[in-house]
Amino acid sequence: MNRFEDMQAFNAVVETGSFTAAADRLDANKSAMSRRVSALEERLGVQLLRRTTRTLNLTETGRSFYDHSARLLADLDEAESAVAQEHGELQGRLRVALPLSLRLSRNSARCTPKCNSILT
Repeated sequence: MNRFEDMQAFNAVVETGSFTAAADRLDANKSAMSRRVSALEERLGVQLLRRTTRTLNLTETGRSFYDHSARLLADLDEAESAVAQEHGELQGRLRVALPLSLRLSRNSARCTPKCNSILT
C-alpha cells in the first residue's frame, strides 16, 4: 500500500471523526479507509486510533502522528500550489472591449485552452 495514501486516509478519519465521512471526502469506500488505517498502524507497530462500535478516539501516539502528518500534507499542498502558480497558465474569462473598426474575428483571437475570450 502507498504510505502517502495511508497517511491521507488516517488524517481524513481524524478530521472528519468517522471512517464513513473520511471515505466520502476521499471518494473511496469505508472498508478501504479502515484497511489503510490498519495498514498504517501495522507498519508503525502502534495503535493510532481506539475504535469501538460507537466512538473513535486518538491515542496519544495517534495525536502526535496526526500533528506531524498534517504538517507534511499541508507542506505538500503548499509545494504543489507554488509550482502551479510559478508555471501555470492564465485561466478564466477575458473580456476585451474594442471599437467596431478594430474588432478581430472570433477565429483570430488567441487564448490558452483554459481561457475563454469574449470580444465586444
